[in-house]
Amino acid sequence: MQEITRREFVKMGMASMAGLFLRGLELSSLQFVPEVDNPLDSYPERGWEKIYRDQFRYDSTFHFLCAPNDTHNCLLRAYVKNGVVTRIGPSYGYGKARDVYGNQASHRWDPRCCQKGLALVRRFYGPRRVKNHFVRKGFKE
Repeated sequence: MQEITRREFVKMGMASMAGLFLRGLELSSLQFVPEVDNPLDSYPERGWEKIYRDQFRYDSTFHFLCAPNDTHNCLLRAYVKNGVVTRIGPSYGYGKARDVYGNQASHRWDPRCCQKGLALVRRFYGPRRVKNHFVRKGFKE
């Protein structure tokens, strides 16, 4: 009796499965896609595009200065939808910014936004956020 290796067994099994599949497959059941001159005229249901566009739609925006434990102080824009900040992005407003002495920043700082700033949304609404006023024990005494 000839021994069959595992590899040969798998090969024979796959070949027999492929043979059964091809035998059961009827070419008459295959339908070919007709040629279309303009795909935009005959495109099927396009409702998914509205959902895709509404994903980043926002009601209002506001600018704020980001200082999450670093010294960059980036000028960021928060996008608000239904009263909740949904995302944060760079403001592209450094060329318009002036300090109290009248010095104007250059546009070469744009876009300026670090990963800490982009993740501030999680800090705004996270479970460890500060919800009440805090006074240090030594200061209160």
